[in-house]
Amino acid sequence: MTTYLGSEQLNGNLLMDEVFKTVHPDDDFAAAMASTWNSRQHVASELWVVVDSTEIKDHNFIVVNKMSAKDPDEYERMETQVFKPGHQALIDGGYRSGWGMYALVAPIGTSIPYNYSTVDFLKHLDPVPMAEAMMSAHPDRDLDEMENLLKLRDQISSETWVRVTATTTPPAEK
Repeated sequence: MTTYLGSEQLNGNLLMDEVFKTVHPDDDFAAAMASTWNSRQHVASELWVVVDSTEIKDHNFIVVNKMSAKDPDEYERMETQVFKPGHQALIDGGYRSGWGMYALVAPIGTSIPYNYSTVDFLKHLDPVPMAEAMMSAHPDRDLDEMENLLKLRDQISSETWVRVTATTTPPAEK
């Protein structure tokens, strides 16, 4: 997964060869890239944009939930107004490291069965008290009513990914 900090970085010239030479001054960039491409088979690429998220803290795992929503406006409202506060309660309680909601930009079409994903960022894979978190975030709402909101989307798949390695996050600009 590659994360870009805005459209300028996504659309910019990454100058990978210059970065490579800085990190590996005695190695051949073209040979290293050929070796990298020959060691794997590229199956697919997707481009997602962040719709909403909490702060994302250090994590070891992510759970990627791919969704199909027929009414994007209603679905986004449900996730950000109802479920995001429940996820924030889990983060505040130390059960999660973050949460995000993403919209699929590419590819699109009738062969792609999902148009959104939610991502849970986790330090560990222990069970989480989701119902309790939702009730603490919305003490005046009925849990059954909140569960009925899940009908606004179909959950197509859920995958758990483990972080193998990462670059460091650049410091926030002041």
